[in-house]
Amino acid sequence: MAALVVGCLFTGSFVLADGTAVFASGERIEEAAIKALSVDRDGVEGVLVVDGEERELSGLVRWGEPRAAVTRTAVVLEDGSRLVCDRPWSPAGLARVDEATVRLRRGKGWVDFPRESVAWLLLTPEAVGLDVERLPSVDVVDGEDVVLLVGGDRLIGRVDSLTNDTLRLVVADEAIDTPLESVAALRLSGVNEEPTEAKCLVGLADGSLLQADELTVANDSFTAKASGAVVTGEAATLALIQPLASGVRYLSDLEPVDYRHTPYLDMPWPYTRDGGLRGGPLVGGGGRAAKGIAMHTAARLVYRLDGSPQRFQAEIAVADPEPGAAATGSVSFRVYLVKEGKFEPANEGYVMRVGEAARPIDIDLAGAAALALVVDFADDGDAGDDALWLDARLVSVE
Repeated sequence: MAALVVGCLFTGSFVLADGTAVFASGERIEEAAIKALSVDRDGVEGVLVVDGEERELSGLVRWGEPRAAVTRTAVVLEDGSRLVCDRPWSPAGLARVDEATVRLRRGKGWVDFPRESVAWLLLTPEAVGLDVERLPSVDVVDGEDVVLLVGGDRLIGRVDSLTNDTLRLVVADEAIDTPLESVAALRLSGVNEEPTEAKCLVGLADGSLLQADELTVANDSFTAKASGAVVTGEAATLALIQPLASGVRYLSDLEPVDYRHTPYLDMPWPYTRDGGLRGGPLVGGGGRAAKGIAMHTAARLVYRLDGSPQRFQAEIAVADPEPGAAATGSVSFRVYLVKEGKFEPANEGYVMRVGEAARPIDIDLAGAAALALVVDFADDGDAGDDALWLDARLVSVE
């Protein structure tokens, strides 16, 4: 597995814009700039600038946070990554599709994705009410794609090509041409292969979010490699750098040994990973997160621990209400550890209400065989009780 490199030996005046830096030690710095950074499987090294002073950077969990995606032409990959076009219009068009490649206009050229890695190509998503952060489930058959038209109709066949003015769809060996202005989105059949292990999450100011195999930041630009594509841009547009290694394991990447939900009335809720309970991103407590767990009251989620020295860290919050919904929601958050076969409380528990700032928690897991996350009713039954464990993670302790 190749090492991920973010930055290089610093030789110029380049500094990434201020952002919040979160560390495995539990330290949180609200206004920090990254001057130089390198990340590989062995850890994180670099230079952080705080109040004009430089300091060594190690144990970085996350710098910055993901942003809401703007509504533009975009590519969504099978692994959930998304890349938004950096302009609303171009005389040469914003996207191309051929037998092997999906292309998206960005910067001075094109970003080329292997076609089998692409799930969606959104052209005018607003025309059919699509949101790149909460796309619907659309069944596709191997070798056949779904075309969503501006008027709401759907066509099914194999997309042969998409140019700056025409979509060609092959249906029963017959080619059908459709003006591009009539096409809202394509759901491509893709290939549901086991995804490769990403090394870093890279977020941009326009809401793009990539699971990158490699990221390089140098001087005033960046280069990210994701799913066979190379994405470049101005370093000032970076909004999130989140290494996915360095002694940190996210609960959303692990399998629990038990999940139980007790409905307030009779509606069961699953838990969700790296996304909200209602299909959107993890948003609450005044921020966003790309990693985390969402649960609805009352529920318990249990993870087995391997006995190594580690800590559990997260930020707890109640999810922001959906647009137009009442601002309700109050949740009691508790953490239990299983020791000698018994559940023992690991903290005093906190009642969080919608709109309140996220609260960090940091718990020593020494001697525990399992970790249990518990959310319960607080003020008003279960109305709006979407509980978020943002960036919920196990951090190795040396």
